[in-house]
Amino acid sequence: MRWGTMLTRLREEVRRGIEVVFLRTGVRVTKDNFSDPAILYPNFFGAVLGNAENRKRAERIKASWDVRKTALASGKAVRLNRLPCWLDWDKQLNKPLLNAAKAQIVRRIFELACRGDGILTICRKMANTRPISTNQKNPCWNPTSLRRMLSDKAVSGYYTQTEPPTPGVWPAVVDETTFLRAQAALGFSKQQTRPARSETNLFTGLAKCGCCGEHNLIAHTSNLAGGRARLVCGGAGKGRSNCGFAGAPLDLIEKSVFSLLADAELIRPLLTTKFTRPCKLDELQRELAEAQKQAARIAELIFGDDQAPRLLYDRLKFEEARGRRLHSEIDTETMRLKAEAPALETYESFTEALTNKSNDKPHHPELRQALAALLEKIVLDPHGKDGVWCFTVHLKGACEAGKIVCRAKPESWLHRGP
Repeated sequence: MRWGTMLTRLREEVRRGIEVVFLRTGVRVTKDNFSDPAILYPNFFGAVLGNAENRKRAERIKASWDVRKTALASGKAVRLNRLPCWLDWDKQLNKPLLNAAKAQIVRRIFELACRGDGILTICRKMANTRPISTNQKNPCWNPTSLRRMLSDKAVSGYYTQTEPPTPGVWPAVVDETTFLRAQAALGFSKQQTRPARSETNLFTGLAKCGCCGEHNLIAHTSNLAGGRARLVCGGAGKGRSNCGFAGAPLDLIEKSVFSLLADAELIRPLLTTKFTRPCKLDELQRELAEAQKQAARIAELIFGDDQAPRLLYDRLKFEEARGRRLHSEIDTETMRLKAEAPALETYESFTEALTNKSNDKPHHPELRQALAALLEKIVLDPHGKDGVWCFTVHLKGACEAGKIVCRAKPESWLHRGP
């Protein structure tokens, strides 16, 4: 847009009663001061000149990158903002060089892939080695970044941002034959397992691993004939825990949990017991009373004192701001509590859904929502012991006694423990 067109547009907007603020200077332009040269010239034309300078800078940067890309397409290595993670740029030689330690890790990963190990297996085997593609304080190997590395032809010296990729640009970590062998092996291992359908697991986000205590349990189904869905630790799937892929039969855990929740004589008393833990709303109200008390004390010290210290005024402003914030949080928490259905009412809704829809696959998403409204979490050791799986059910809206320890086994779906 040309500057004349912008000026006309600005005049039309202010004539409609709209107030325009120049953020750089903070000047407000209205229909009353639009014709004032002292207002218009330094702000509007300064903005126009700044925009023109930004456009020139963008064109120069684009031209610089075009030159780099042309050089890379011709097979010449030039310095980029971010090189492949196994390379370093040598300023004296003005060329990229392999980082020996990182290159050894890359070769180890390709060796495992060529041997037939899948992405998750490689993640677990490399768990004691620091990832080379991140600077995080507590990093771990991520299957996505690992797969990206294994499928990146840059490891064989290719620059992959051109079509077709340009060979011989970067120092090669592995030869092209090794790279192609790894691709073939990964394509085979990818077909060996498949995740269960999302609607299969009714405990998505609710079931927690009792072995590592950190990760969710996910449904996993083998491609083998007669494979059953099992709950396995999601951390093992990402190489972040040593729980392994031993899992509890999903259908057995479902029957056990439903059998437990159908026992109204057990569940109802737990949901009608009052909380023993402090309520968040009560805590907020106590904080508000304290803030108001402090503000009143400071106001008394300031009142009648013409030479009150500045520190008292600052403290008074702080307590007043704290009171306003607490008022807002109290309103939000009050609305949240009013919107929540009582625990017993939630249980009644769940038992109705359990009776009518537990065996109806199309209604599983609705049943999952009902479970999420009733349960806080289910802690389960996926390994089990001697064909028995122990789990603990935590009910929402129940006191501490609402933790029920159960055991599930094929012969008896449910046995409540002590």
